[in-house]
Amino acid sequence: PHAEVLDHVYLLMSHAPNLHHVCPLNFLAKVQGLLPETPADSLMNICFLRARTNIQISDRNPLDYIQEFHTVPDFDKILASHLIDAAFIERDGFGPYDYRDFLLARADAFCESVKAALPDVKVTIVD
Repeated sequence: PHAEVLDHVYLLMSHAPNLHHVCPLNFLAKVQGLLPETPADSLMNICFLRARTNIQISDRNPLDYIQEFHTVPDFDKILASHLIDAAFIERDGFGPYDYRDFLLARADAFCESVKAALPDVKVTIVD
């Protein structure tokens, strides 16, 4: 008799925002030669997705799963809203330097976004 309530809760949970590693942790663990200065748990490797989408993606290569969403209308705008450079998904393969470059490009995009949103705040990029 309580299934309706549980169904409703699970439906709400499936649409709730979920922290997602753009490059999943288990996927990164398999990348040979990952650079130590590129931590898998970097904030630049995190975005929000619906829980259901996060579960569908699981531990897959971001080049593969992002391509599957490429047919979604306004996908380029969605990538931009997540501060992900479209050039990232156009690569043929994924290596340790690709992950480092992804983190650096996303950090630059994040800083530019902060500068644009808060023009009176000084943003300094430290290498």
